[in-house]
Amino acid sequence: MGGREDIMTGDTVGMMVDMDAGTLMFYKNGYPIGYYVGVEGGGVTRGVRMCVTFGYTNYSVTIRPTAKLPDGSPRWDMVCKSKDIRLTRDHLTCTNTTYLNAPTVRVTSGFTEGRVFFEVSINYIKLGGYIAVGLGGHDIHENTAVYPPEHYQYIAYTTQGELLMNGEIVATGLPRCVTGDDVGIQADYESGLVVFYKNRHPVGELTGLEGELYPAVIFTNENYSVTIHANAKSRLEVPPFMRDNLNESVSL
Repeated sequence: MGGREDIMTGDTVGMMVDMDAGTLMFYKNGYPIGYYVGVEGGGVTRGVRMCVTFGYTNYSVTIRPTAKLPDGSPRWDMVCKSKDIRLTRDHLTCTNTTYLNAPTVRVTSGFTEGRVFFEVSINYIKLGGYIAVGLGGHDIHENTAVYPPEHYQYIAYTTQGELLMNGEIVATGLPRCVTGDDVGIQADYESGLVVFYKNRHPVGELTGLEGELYPAVIFTNENYSVTIHANAKSRLEVPPFMRDNLNESVSL
């Protein structure tokens, strides 16, 4: 079967096999691009093995040892964004193209319940630059302010080490972010808690989560860019060592 999307350097290719249904789904950067029915036959009953075939010298791939089943990763919305933001890589990457105002973009679908995690990687930002990564109302993409007015319901962590909530800076002095850093948001609707992460380490939290909110990013300078992690998963808390019956020669 031809006519599918090209695979380029830097892309991630995934496969999900359902042996019971006899199906095989192919993914590019966490997005489904092909579907095959008919995984069956004598060889299949003895198990299948993933393999790679190369067509030229020096071609190379790397296995992702912690690969997860894609859950339908969100994409940046091609409509709900500033006209100055450009979307690429299957709408996973957004790049600002102006130094005016504060262009904003949100994803295609919002959160209303459960425990969810969203994460982006910063592709480019000047040292000391400003990008806000957070959750906002359905109209957050209409925002043009560095610190959005209260009615946008924006809750965010900025690359300058700030926490924003409903139009106000509520915390400062958190770790700053630079090019290459990952910024994550874990929202728990049951407890109303939002935890912000830098490179998968929690750096701050806010309470008061409610209503339908959309992951959204605010830029302040041209060429600033972020990419959604297509397979982002909730980072579960690491269980602590038990203090009970602890050997006196061991310290925690």
